[in-house]
Amino acid sequence: MDSISVEARVPAYRRPHLLHRCLTSLIAQTYEHWTAIVLDDSPNREAQKVVNGLRDPRISYRPNPIQLGCSGNIDAAFNPTAYLNGDWSFVLEDDNWLAPTFIEMNLIAANTYDTNVVLRNQTIVQDDGSPAPGIMLATVQDDILGNADRRFSPLQIQAAMTVSTGLSNGGIFWKLGTDNDFTVGPSINSSQVQEFCRTLRLNTSVAYASEPLAMFSLPLNNETSREGLSNRQFSRTRQALLRHLLGRYQQDFTRALATLPMSPEMRQRSRIAMADALHLPSLRPVTPASLLAAAKGLAKVLFTPDPTASFSSASASLVANRPTSTNSATKHV
Repeated sequence: MDSISVEARVPAYRRPHLLHRCLTSLIAQTYEHWTAIVLDDSPNREAQKVVNGLRDPRISYRPNPIQLGCSGNIDAAFNPTAYLNGDWSFVLEDDNWLAPTFIEMNLIAANTYDTNVVLRNQTIVQDDGSPAPGIMLATVQDDILGNADRRFSPLQIQAAMTVSTGLSNGGIFWKLGTDNDFTVGPSINSSQVQEFCRTLRLNTSVAYASEPLAMFSLPLNNETSREGLSNRQFSRTRQALLRHLLGRYQQDFTRALATLPMSPEMRQRSRIAMADALHLPSLRPVTPASLLAAAKGLAKVLFTPDPTASFSSASASLVANRPTSTNSATKHV
């Protein structure tokens, strides 16, 4: 693996103390053949001092000529073309950080499952590293994709959107120079909606790596560069994209959903999300909860604008020809 170059993209904005932790976790990687580019969206360029202070020639600094906003800066970090001649890439937002074996184990997973995309599980913490109170899941994916490494089809990962965003920014590790393009474009100006749309762009099988080697940080206060999104907008986003996938793949989608190793609680939440998407078979057996979800779903379709409308119409052909096989034999790394 020593001949493989891995490129980290680090979108940053006015959080130099968190950026320092983030970049220090990169320097501590057991796999040393990496480079990093810090994409600074702050006009005050606080990140430059952090990069200069670390004195690691593998870390480059690039201020944005104009402010892109959170969603624009993150989307730039998913550019499918190498910034630093890397072979593989991942996005590390400035408030997140990595376990020392993150890069090494992702390369092993990609080789084991012969895939161009790895989805790495993450641990949910607060900015100070402490456990996140009130969070149902200690990790992002355990109750959805299971606790064993395995391969998933694109449609299976997209079916996970019934209870999550599917792909998570901090979990995607992908090979450059392939047809993997996770950029969303300027029509989506919410970083949260972006993650749903990024999942829709997946067109290849994924190696799911269940060991959580990345830390997904929740802010302790309002110190965040992410745009807010109301619960209604978030729910409408999920509903719209599920309806898009159901319309395109119909029974293939529901079969893919049935193969996911969800916990019973996640399975029930998934069923309610499908009812919310007005998938009538999901109402059976009819329960007050499923009827209420369908009624709310109809109200959203009628009265709440679709935040993804421009993206969905522009990208309708993106997932048209990809495989829908749900074969995913479990194999430990």
